[in-house]
Amino acid sequence: MPDTKVVDACGGHKSPASGLELPFDNFSVVVAIEPNPCGFGCLGIITLAAQRLDKISILGFIDGEQPNDLVFIIRGYPGSSPDDMCRGINAIANSLLRQEPQLCQDCQGE
Repeated sequence: MPDTKVVDACGGHKSPASGLELPFDNFSVVVAIEPNPCGFGCLGIITLAAQRLDKISILGFIDGEQPNDLVFIIRGYPGSSPDDMCRGINAIANSLLRQEPQLCQDCQGE
């Protein structure tokens, strides 16, 4: 997605070594978003996809190392699926682009 970048991802661990590692059947994806209309639009798509699925949460914060980016953690709990989350994001994005094809052009500055 334009103006977004995956910073980190974890699919869970069978034997988490510390309190920082996620247990098995959990996942997280850390995404940095440019604070512009396109980045916020992508955040809306991600949030809508998470809202449509059970056992997904999103936490936002500002990273001290990259203060111009907004950072969000997409967290999946037992019973959630990162594949379902990806399919949801793609379905919403494709639907929006069919209805509003200029969105992609606007994001790319064309």
